Amino acid sequence: MNQIGWDMSALSADAVDQHWRTWMRTYWDDRLASIPTELTLEEASAMYTWVIYLSDSLEEGVAKAIASPAAITQHSRLLRDVTTERIVAIQLASKG
Repeated sequence: MNQIGWDMSALSADAVDQHWRTWMRTYWDDRLASIPTELTLEEASAMYTWVIYLSDSLEEGVAKAIASPAAITQHSRLLRDVTTERIVAIQLASKG
């Protein structure tokens, strides 16, 4: 899951949203529903980093990211990759 976040950082916003629509959204929904197993803190912590790369799907991604506990892990690229603009967009999406 960390690798997916790293891969997302190299893609265009359109490509990231395409991945979101084709499989990431469904995968995240399944994991929140404990399919095939309960989502762990470590997994959720890796998945929430995916959100900063979303554009059109940002609000939906934020809703999924805050649906389970997560943390910033030691080797997370989140703090390196997040920009002021993304922080503002995420704050607005979380209020949406």
